[in-house]
Amino acid sequence: MIKHLRKKLVFSFLAFTMSAYTILLALLAADAVRKERNTELAYARKMADNIAGQLQEGILLTKQDYTYYASSKIWISLSDSFGTHSGPECFSTPAEELKKQIISERHIIEMEEITPTDPAGSSFHYTACLLDGSSNDQYYGIKMEFPARSQEDLKTLLLIYPRSSAWSVLQKNCRLYPFFWLSVFLLMYGMSRILIQKAILPVESALKSQKEFTAAASHELKAPLAVIQANTEALELTDSNRQKQAVILEECDRMSRLIQSLLSLAAGDSGHFHMHVRETDLDTILIEAWEAYLAPCKKNGINLELSLTKQDAPKIFCDPDRIVELLGILLDNAISFSPSGSSIELKGCVRKKSAELSVVDHGPGIPDEQKHQVLKRFYRGDASRTDRRHFGLGLNIAEEIVRQHHGRLELSDTQGGGCTVRVVF
Repeated sequence: MIKHLRKKLVFSFLAFTMSAYTILLALLAADAVRKERNTELAYARKMADNIAGQLQEGILLTKQDYTYYASSKIWISLSDSFGTHSGPECFSTPAEELKKQIISERHIIEMEEITPTDPAGSSFHYTACLLDGSSNDQYYGIKMEFPARSQEDLKTLLLIYPRSSAWSVLQKNCRLYPFFWLSVFLLMYGMSRILIQKAILPVESALKSQKEFTAAASHELKAPLAVIQANTEALELTDSNRQKQAVILEECDRMSRLIQSLLSLAAGDSGHFHMHVRETDLDTILIEAWEAYLAPCKKNGINLELSLTKQDAPKIFCDPDRIVELLGILLDNAISFSPSGSSIELKGCVRKKSAELSVVDHGPGIPDEQKHQVLKRFYRGDASRTDRRHFGLGLNIAEEIVRQHHGRLELSDTQGGGCTVRVVF
């Protein structure tokens, strides 16, 4: 239990701290992408401003200028009263297709209009758009309308600059983030193990003392109980005292079963649950359990049915004594809660990668809200504790036996009423 608690606490601590750190890294990465794209947009606008300033001063763009800008991944188109001049293609998407998006002003991200102080001057229009390429690529499109030296000569400058993908920005600016994440994870994992180990040390010590006390007390009670039982059986009693003797012997037997159950649980808690695994025929185990509980079933008016595996079923590796003990616990519960005249089925089957044992009864069954509780220690569906035949330990011991065999125990409702306990190895 402490081991499970420690793992759960470590997992919870890591999940919380690493989730917070992951969110922080994600925010930093998003900020890096935002800053990079703002820088790219600012660069595109600066280039457009420089070209516009050059043209306003009367310096015309030459063919070499268009080629130079194309080599820097900048496409330029200039329109004036003399016509339109465009630079060479430099993108995977045709520039004319991107140009149409700029002219239609789709996905505008910035817009500005500068009015000159001179009333006779022409306004300066600036528009920035986000352009979608044909290959999942994106671009910044700048459209600038400005006057040249002659106010009648209005020029329109279109500039396209590629927009970096988020992945390329992350590769450029956040290459070390995975290393940082892994380093923090290892650091948090080590710290969580140390801190949680120290935090639960008092609890672990208290539980260890409790387990040792349970094991020691149970073991010490066996000897005086055996003496009481032996001496009670040896007494020469009159007919009037024989009933009292029977009551004493019955309570001694009940106390002996309780002590044995406590010893089994203490052995499981301490990791000293003795197992003698060997190759075993599953049918032999089923027949042994069926023969042992045939008489108790008849005494209670219950029909115990046996369903064996196929003749060619392979042998399994298990502790046969523990499996018989497991089936005894399940059958004892089924007999206790099955009405007279009903039946109990003891089944076994071997599948391709597993062996299954089932005990099917037709009693009152287990409510869904109690199915996860019946495996707990000292839990009994009888809230008043008037049923003296059970201590609420049987299914917990059965679960420990199944766990030692690396299997699982499943509870389900029997069709028509009752409970089906299935053990899968």
